[in-house]
Amino acid sequence: MELPTDETGPVPVEYAQVEPRYYGITPATLVLVLAGAALTLAIVLFALGHWPFALIALGGSVLLVLVFLEVARRKPD
Repeated sequence: MELPTDETGPVPVEYAQVEPRYYGITPATLVLVLAGAALTLAIVLFALGHWPFALIALGGSVLLVLVFLEVARRKPD
């Protein structure tokens, strides 16, 4: 096996910029839509008088808003 010859003249140089990849992080728009849907469901359940289920939906909505804020903090675009 032969080694390649050394290049001593002007050698083309390429620069690459590393982009961050967030594996396992939910897209921010999807989380925001789910939070809105959970909030709407909570309002409907409160109006129908099913307040225990409405409180659960409201808690889920709050958690989804917190997840959205965390994703927006990590990836502001």
